[in-house]
Amino acid sequence: MEDASAGGCQPHLVKKVVACFVNMIFSLGPIYGFSVFLPFIKADLGISLPEVAAIGSTLNTATFVGSFLAGITIPQRAGHASVALIGAIGVSIGLASLSMIEKSFAAYAAVLLAGLGLGSTNLAGLVALNATVAAKKRATFVGFASCGTSVGTMLLPHFYTLLTEAMDWRWAMRINSAVSCVFLAAAAPFFRVQENQGLLASPTSTRQ
Repeated sequence: MEDASAGGCQPHLVKKVVACFVNMIFSLGPIYGFSVFLPFIKADLGISLPEVAAIGSTLNTATFVGSFLAGITIPQRAGHASVALIGAIGVSIGLASLSMIEKSFAAYAAVLLAGLGLGSTNLAGLVALNATVAAKKRATFVGFASCGTSVGTMLLPHFYTLLTEAMDWRWAMRINSAVSCVFLAAAAPFFRVQENQGLLASPTSTRQ
């Protein structure tokens, strides 16, 4: 059982910090790296610069909405791990759908789903870590996990650039979809939080 008041650095806590670090890479990194794909989407669909910019903005906006929805869902209706896993699936479906679009209106729907997934899984991981770490160590551990955002924003744009140089942007997006889903889904099980950590009233059960 995880104890939020414990001061030590238990193995389960280390795993959760690492999982949250990975979650930050693949939940926020794809948002900042998405601009790599915009010129290809613009050229392929034959749309204007403002319209392709609006597609990118829709992804950003959907991420905030996803975080909000996750915030009102956890933990009353679903647990941290469940929300993170559902978000990972949404990211995969959204990005995979984006790789198959032929019209701009379909791109909005695809990035909307992907953004909702990215925002929800990001919040689930961060809140789960906050609920687990003792107050005196919280800033250190959460701060370290949040560094995953910087790693994602530095590495993923280069990764996307290499993909788009090596293949069609649609295949690059499919690989992006698969990689993001794998890492986000792999991190999700580590976000289980015991209900006696102040999140729920029951002292014995665990919200999955």
